[in-house]
Amino acid sequence: MGKPYVAFLWHHHQPPYFEPAAGDGVLALPWVRLHAARDYYQMGALAARFPGLRLTFNFTPALLAQFDAYLERGARDRLQELSLRDFGGLTAAEEDLLIASSFDADFRNQIKDHPRYFKLYRKFCRREAFSRDELTDAVALFNLAWTAEIFREEPVALETGVRLELAELFRRGGGYRPADVEAIIAAQLEIMRAVVPLHAALAAEGRIEICTTPFYHPILPLLHDTDDAIIDRPGSRHPRRFARPADAREQVVRALAFFERRFGFRPAGMWPAEGAVGQEAVAYFEEAGVKWVATDEGVLAASRREDGAPFDPRHADVLFRPYRVGAGNLAAFFRHRGLSDAVGFVYQHWRDPAGAAADFAKQLRSLLELAFARSFGDAVVTVILDGENAWGAYRRHGVPFLTELYGILARGEPARCVTFAEYLEGTPARDLAPHPPATLERVGELACASWIDEAGSLPGNDLGTWAGEPEENRAWDFLGAAREALASSEAVPRLRERAYDFILRAEASDWFWWYGDDQGGGADETFDRLFRANLRAMYDLLGEPAPPALDAPIAPRRVVWRPDLPVHLRPGDLLVVEWGEPGEIRFGVNGWQNPRQVPLAPTHGVMGRRDGVFRAPLLRVTADVRRVELTFADLRGRWLGYDFFIPVA
Repeated sequence: MGKPYVAFLWHHHQPPYFEPAAGDGVLALPWVRLHAARDYYQMGALAARFPGLRLTFNFTPALLAQFDAYLERGARDRLQELSLRDFGGLTAAEEDLLIASSFDADFRNQIKDHPRYFKLYRKFCRREAFSRDELTDAVALFNLAWTAEIFREEPVALETGVRLELAELFRRGGGYRPADVEAIIAAQLEIMRAVVPLHAALAAEGRIEICTTPFYHPILPLLHDTDDAIIDRPGSRHPRRFARPADAREQVVRALAFFERRFGFRPAGMWPAEGAVGQEAVAYFEEAGVKWVATDEGVLAASRREDGAPFDPRHADVLFRPYRVGAGNLAAFFRHRGLSDAVGFVYQHWRDPAGAAADFAKQLRSLLELAFARSFGDAVVTVILDGENAWGAYRRHGVPFLTELYGILARGEPARCVTFAEYLEGTPARDLAPHPPATLERVGELACASWIDEAGSLPGNDLGTWAGEPEENRAWDFLGAAREALASSEAVPRLRERAYDFILRAEASDWFWWYGDDQGGGADETFDRLFRANLRAMYDLLGEPAPPALDAPIAPRRVVWRPDLPVHLRPGDLLVVEWGEPGEIRFGVNGWQNPRQVPLAPTHGVMGRRDGVFRAPLLRVTADVRRVELTFADLRGRWLGYDFFIPVA
C-alpha cells in the first residue's frame, strides 16, 4: 500500500488597483492594505505555529507590486486618504463615501458583535447624520475589524523587528481620536511590510513552499488564442479573435523575474490565474523552466488521455496523483473540489471549529480509503483555494478553525502535509520518496478551461466567466484594438515599454470577471473604469488619440439593493435586488405605476456554488423615474405586508 499525502495551496491575489492618471501613487480600492492586515500575515503566522506542517502559499506579482507601492513609494488608497483627512474638510460626497465604506465588512462576524460598531451601522442604515466623533469611531472600528485576530490579545513581534501593540485599541471599543485612526492604519502598513519576510523565513526553513502566478493574473489561454477557449453558455459566443502568444509568454517571464528579485530564488511552481490552462498554454510554463502547475478536477474531467480515453476524476485513483502535461516534464496537480469548497464556503457556517476541522479530516480519510481500495500507490489530495476571501465569514477571522485544522494536519493524520515541489522531488529526511515528472502518466489533450464552471453555462469547466457575453467581448475588442495600436506605434522604445505595461495590466482576469451577468458585485463600476483607464493611459503614452468609445462605460452601473444596504439610484443605473429567500418581486415606479413581477434566481459564487442569496435585475433607471417601490412574495405566493422605497437622485 502507498502512503497518503495532502497538498494545500493558499492563493493570495488582488487586482492592480493603480490609478494610471495618478502615476500609480493612488489605489482605487483598499483591499491590498486590508487583506494584508487581516489575512496575508496571519496566514503565515498561523502556519509557523505548527512545525510539522507543510503548506504552499501563492503570491501574485500584481499583489506584491502594490505592497511595494505602499511601502516604498508612499502610495495610498482612496479610502486611506479620506480616513486620514480632517473630517471637517470633507465634502458631502466624500463624507458619504467614507461612511458607507466604513461598513464594508461582514455583518455577522465583523459588525454585529461589537456594540458601538453595530449601533453606528444601524444609524447608517437609517441614513442619519454622523457627528465628527461618530465618524471617527466608525473609521477606527472598520480598520480594526479588518486587522488580524492575532493582534487582539497581546503584542506581536514582527519579522521586521517592529513590535505591534494593538490590544488596547481593540479593547476600547469606542471613543477613538484621529490619532488612533492614524496609528491603526500605520500598524496595518507595518503588518504588510512583514508579510514577505515572514514567508521568506518559513521557506528558507523548508516549512512552506512559495509559488507565483503570471504577472497581472491573466487568463493565459485567452491571451494565447481566444478561439481555443471552452465557452458554452447558451447565447454566448467567442469574442473577436485575440491571439497574443508573446503577451502570454511575457506575463510568465516577468512574474518569475519579479519573484526572484523579491525572494532571492525562482519558484518551482506556478498557479495559473483561476487555474486556467490548455494544451497550448502550458508551453509557456515549460519554456520558463517551471516544474509544476495546478488546476481543477473539472479540467481533468474535460481532458483526454494519450489514447483519447476520458479521465474520470470521480475515481480517487484518477484524481489523487499528478500528471505530465505539455511536451516535456511539466507536472500538473488537480484540486479536489469538494474539500477545497468545504473550507472556502461550508465550514464558515459551522458553530464548532473543532467539529469542522474533524469533518475535514473525516472526509479526507474516506477519500484516501477509496484510493487505497483500488490498489493505488502513493496518493496526494490537492486542496486549493483563496487564502484571503473566506475569513471574513468565519468567526474570529478563521483562527479557531485553522488552528484546529493545522493541529490535525501537523500530526499527519489521516495524511501527511507536503508541498507540491516536495512531493515531486522527495525529501529523504521526511521519508518522502520522489515522484519524478518523467514517471507520471501524460495527459494527451489538456482542456482549455479554468477551475470555474460559468454560472448558467452547460455542465463542465470552461472560460466563459471571462469571455462570451456582450460586455466581455466588447472589452476584448477594446483590448485588441489597443494591442494593435501598440504593435504599429512608432513611439520611442522607452515609451513603448511603459505603454506595454498598461496593456499587460488590462489583460488581468479581474476586469473581465465582473463584466456580464454571470458575476456581479458592488465594484463593477470601479473595475470597468480601471480597465478603460489602463488602455487610455497606453494611448496617451504613445501620443495617439484613444477611441472616443473608450470614454463611456462598457457595463451599466449596477446598483445592488438589499434591505440592509441603503443605496441611491441615478438615471442610467441597472437596479439589481437581492433577497435572502426564493420567491418573487413585485415592483413599480413613482407610486406603483406599471407594476411588474419577476422571479428571484439563486446567485452563484466561485465554482458555481449557490450562496444562499437570491437576485433579480429589475430595471434600467430612466430620467423620469423618481423612486422605485417593491415588495416580496415567498414560494407560496404570500406577499409581505409592507413595501420598500428606493429613491432616485
